[in-house]
Amino acid sequence: LLDSISRLPGVQAASLGNAGLPWTGWRSSFSINGQPPTEGRKIAIALISARYPQTLGIPLLRGREFTEAEIENGQRLALINQSAARLWPPGQDPLGRSIDIDDLGRTMTNPKVLSAPGIAASVLVVGIIGDTKNNGIAEPPVPAAYLPYTLYAPPERDLAVRTAGDPLAIVNAVRLKARALDKDLAVGKPGTLDEVMGQETQQPRFFMALFSTFAALGLALAAIGIYSVIS
Repeated sequence: LLDSISRLPGVQAASLGNAGLPWTGWRSSFSINGQPPTEGRKIAIALISARYPQTLGIPLLRGREFTEAEIENGQRLALINQSAARLWPPGQDPLGRSIDIDDLGRTMTNPKVLSAPGIAASVLVVGIIGDTKNNGIAEPPVPAAYLPYTLYAPPERDLAVRTAGDPLAIVNAVRLKARALDKDLAVGKPGTLDEVMGQETQQPRFFMALFSTFAALGLALAAIGIYSVIS
């Protein structure tokens, strides 16, 4: 699917991610070799294919990305963001070091989610990418690990496509490519990243307008009360 979509006119890059792009809703406890375990620490998990940073416009700061062969073979590798890189002590380079993600070492109990054979919590950090808003617009970025999407198969995936022109102009072509792969495949409602960000800001704007209305009403009532007393 990625190969066929990448060849469409106007497509600059295409990649897979877990549902909810650009947010990373799945979080796991973790530990770093040489550090004492800390209760309650979590790291966000994203399941990605190759060219994910380019598709989402995330800079690769150091190290490298996954190769196609590593993804196809389900290699236990990880890209981490800047916030996750700060989990290591100052002066200690995360590249080439392992991090144990507890959920990877557990047997998957959800029958709707398929996991790669072999259970191992440890993944090797091969690259560091820039921080992105992954916990909502108003919150600072949280530590995140980006793993090959072949490690887990959840019921839904998000397909991200970067285009040279209007992204909505290729929606039908992308939908046809997905249907050609499987005519019974359920394809969700497409949306642009601007629309996703707009939905994130819509609720705060509504609350701001609501509180402003109540504040104005309270001010008007106070002014009427003061005027009445003076009169």
